[in-house]
Amino acid sequence: MGKEFDIALGSKIKALRNSLGLTLEKVSERLGYNNYQSLLAIENGERTLKASELSAISKIFHKDVGFFLSEQKPESEKLLVRWRDCSNLEDCKEKEAEFLAYCDNYYDLEKRLNLEHKHSLDQMNFDEADLKNYDKINELAEERANQLQLGSRPACVLRKILEERTNVKVLFLELSGHGSAAAAMGKFGAAILINRMDPLGRRNYDLAHEMFHLITWDKFRGDAYSVGGEKYGDLETTAEVFASALLMPENDIRREFSKKLKNDKISLVDLVGISQEFQVSADALLWRLVNLKLLDKAPVSKLLKEDRHQLNAVKDFSSTCDCNEDEMFLSEKYIYLAVKAFKEGLISKSKLAAYLKINIGDVTQVLSKYGYTLEDESNEELAVVRR
Repeated sequence: MGKEFDIALGSKIKALRNSLGLTLEKVSERLGYNNYQSLLAIENGERTLKASELSAISKIFHKDVGFFLSEQKPESEKLLVRWRDCSNLEDCKEKEAEFLAYCDNYYDLEKRLNLEHKHSLDQMNFDEADLKNYDKINELAEERANQLQLGSRPACVLRKILEERTNVKVLFLELSGHGSAAAAMGKFGAAILINRMDPLGRRNYDLAHEMFHLITWDKFRGDAYSVGGEKYGDLETTAEVFASALLMPENDIRREFSKKLKNDKISLVDLVGISQEFQVSADALLWRLVNLKLLDKAPVSKLLKEDRHQLNAVKDFSSTCDCNEDEMFLSEKYIYLAVKAFKEGLISKSKLAAYLKINIGDVTQVLSKYGYTLEDESNEELAVVRR
């Protein structure tokens, strides 16, 4: 393609590497180079990139190969991703890029399949003056739960309702060291990122927490509300209160709590049982009970900080993940859309592999774990009975 192309490609690779906070040494190691000199020569336009190297680089930078071959430049406008807990934002850049890449792919699948990509979550009537108004937060959580028809056990249905009824993209990735969850808005619509390695109760809680950020997105923007900002703590505490109220409706929690009482006491076994019924963590349930003035704060705080072994004796909460290796890989809906697009001839098998970020030779095996068969690559249809 010529020297000019090599220079332009090298410049693009360098810009992306710097935007993700990756060093020459780190990228060179992932590419399998013995030293960083080869990558440096590529970035300077002094060495032509091989096809296999370009494929590897596209995966590292979470970009389609076509991006590198086109004249498209890296986006200068930063898409806002709100992290729940990311103490070192530099470490989050790469995972953030992966998250947004999946969002863009999700959006592309929706366009190919002629599906709506915009979310239908209404913004909540809530502003800065309400950040510490916990009564109002509880009322708004109840109002939103009723609006979405979440029922008496919201955690059991929240993800599906967000995905299918409000068109929020929910993705599950391993986020070790990158924060527990995140939310994003962009041309793709609205999206939530959950740490797939967290236990189910934590994943559900984070989903509700990030939902709060989506429905107040236009209200709380800017550095003051971002990680490290002066109002970040108040905003996060508010989101926690909202998540607790949404997932553990007051009337239902009170009802289940009173049913388990014996002589004005409740056992740890029954408390764990309630948390499992509502699909939340024991910690979240206990603090919800404190806020509802059903339990005193002091003994709950002592139980969670000093006597956690008593709680773990009922159920071991020391494990960071209660999911199997392949559970919640990316998103069930995302995978369904990718397979549907492939079956309808809208994308190739290689493109399907690229969407799933796996080798083309592994597509059949990976998708079989989700019940999809690609062997005949068919898309048979059934006639609808008209009456």
